[in-house]
Amino acid sequence: MSNIACQGLFQDVAQELGSGVESDRLKPKFIRAVNRALSELSLEADKSDTLDHITAVDSIITDMDTDYEWILYAGTIYNLVRMGVRPVDPKLARVVYDDSALRWAQAKAAYVVALDNANQATSTNDVWGLGYVGDT
Repeated sequence: MSNIACQGLFQDVAQELGSGVESDRLKPKFIRAVNRALSELSLEADKSDTLDHITAVDSIITDMDTDYEWILYAGTIYNLVRMGVRPVDPKLARVVYDDSALRWAQAKAAYVVALDNANQATSTNDVWGLGYVGDT
């Protein structure tokens, strides 16, 4: 499993939101937004072990594969928009919020499906085999 490097995620988020990567105001919000997304993914996917939180922009997320980076990106953008990192024009801000909410909902659903598929990877673990991961 590959890891997710938050530095690249931060750069992409800063670019989409029109903020500079040296923005001292964006960095703490980014950390909180990523952690909120990780917490929500843990709850939505009903994971027994929660995803570890980050403490810095250059943190590495070791318990999530790089294949899911786009999912974390959508959640981070959504949370930042909710935290006020959005256009000042109310009409444009509403469009940005609606778009981020839709992308985050789709991303969470894709994450849950991906984990379910991984848990049903063999015939004994799938629904038809009436098994599950960890059964004896």
